[in-house]
Amino acid sequence: MIPRLSAVVLVLISLPIRAQVDDLLVEDAWIRAMPPSATMSAAYLELVNTGTRPLTITGVSAEGVAEASLHETRREGDSIRMQAVAALTVAPGARLELAPGGRHIMLMGLERGLADGDVLRLCLETDAGEHCAAVPVISMREPMP
Repeated sequence: MIPRLSAVVLVLISLPIRAQVDDLLVEDAWIRAMPPSATMSAAYLELVNTGTRPLTITGVSAEGVAEASLHETRREGDSIRMQAVAALTVAPGARLELAPGGRHIMLMGLERGLADGDVLRLCLETDAGEHCAAVPVISMREPMP
């Protein structure tokens, strides 16, 4: 039997740093690690449209999550508010960043906490079809702005 850590390392080594799906390139995808009692987390990534027509992300899903949705953080005066976004469009040749403190994928109703080294299957629903990738769970890379 392979110890859990070794199995996780093997999975992470086999994950691509980039995932090309049709005209959509997904880079630097990660999900924030959370304690076992947490019921929510967030996923972050960069989307690059390598094609010649706009691509629209219309929804998301993830394994082990009751609900996943596109969100953005908005600052209104002294308050910060998160709100759902129906869709995100990436223009041809453009890059769209989903990062802490801005646009992100909200993961709600976690079946369990997410620890460093876990990997979740995350799927983006686009006007060109569904595109899925294995995304690593890691501790937050930097403080929220």
